[in-house]
Amino acid sequence: MTQTVFSGIQPSGPLGLGNYVGAIRHWKTLQSNYDCLFSVVDLHALTVSPEPEALKASSLELFAQYLACGLNHDQHTIFIQSHILAHTQLAWILQTMTGMGELNRMTQFKDKSLRHANNINVGLFAYPT
Repeated sequence: MTQTVFSGIQPSGPLGLGNYVGAIRHWKTLQSNYDCLFSVVDLHALTVSPEPEALKASSLELFAQYLACGLNHDQHTIFIQSHILAHTQLAWILQTMTGMGELNRMTQFKDKSLRHANNINVGLFAYPT
């Protein structure tokens, strides 16, 4: 049985060198040994209230950049998170089973709430699920 890898990047702008070195380069090597699911995690990007049209455009751009960087869409799954209804449904189920204490310890909430003090929302708090 082949193991599966799932990873994604928020469409906050064009891929930079940090995205390539920190993620994409590793994803390319994982493709030869794993079943891979690579996602444009546009729903996670909603936690910082982007403009809807800009989010849609940057999601499509990031998807195209995945392909341009050499991710193999013939052998692996590459998708935009919001296009998969089951992903949102699973998030709801996981959130009903996740305790507030666990979420309070998440560094993503602490870091982003400091940077976006005027937009601290439930989506940001529940981000890890």
